[in-house]
Parts: sequence; structure tokens; C-alpha cells
Amino acid sequence: TVYYYPMAQCSGVQTKLLEAMAVGLPVVAAPEVLDPILGCEYQGQEIAIRASEGSDAIGAISAFIRSKNLRRRYSNNARNFIIQHHSREAVSVKLARIIKSLN
Repeated sequence: TVYYYPMAQCSGVQTKLLEAMAVGLPVVAAPEVLDPILGCEYQGQEIAIRASEGSDAIGAISAFIRSKNLRRRYSNNARNFIIQHHSREAVSVKLARIIKSLN
């Protein structure tokens, strides 16, 4: 299974995209969607494939379908990214830092 997020223009937190990553689906989405979530420092780290054109998305989805190893690598990286940055524990640490800085 591959999660394709076809929207290029969106606002707010892309919950469906985060949920797909959390359950370990390989993700294909537009850079306009991925960059705010992943940040530019994560480019090239095989968390999700950026596809700005329809033909890019088709190529990325096809690559995932053809290669179990590619799917597994991106799936694991995406899940680990969510655990490190969006899990309850990770958010609690960030929130604690913010609260501490206010004192």
C-alpha cells in the first residue's frame, strides 16, 4: 500500500498525511505539503517522496509498487520520523520546554 496525497494547495496540519506516516505507509506528496511537515533539513532522508507533477507521482508510486525494499525503507523512516517529532512523548518534551521558558 502507498499513500498518495494529491493536493498541492492546502492549509493547516495535514492530519491524514501524518496518520499515514504513523502507520508506516510510504508517502508520495507535493513538496508544498511535505516541506512544512518535514522541514528542509529532512530533504533527501527517504521519509517521503516529493512529487510536484502528476508524472512524478506516477513514477514514485510505481517505484514503491515494484520495490518491497524501497517501500520498507520509506515506511520505517516515516514512522520513525513521526515517533521522534509527533508522538505524545516528543510533543510533551517540546511543550515542557516552552512552559519552562515562560518562567
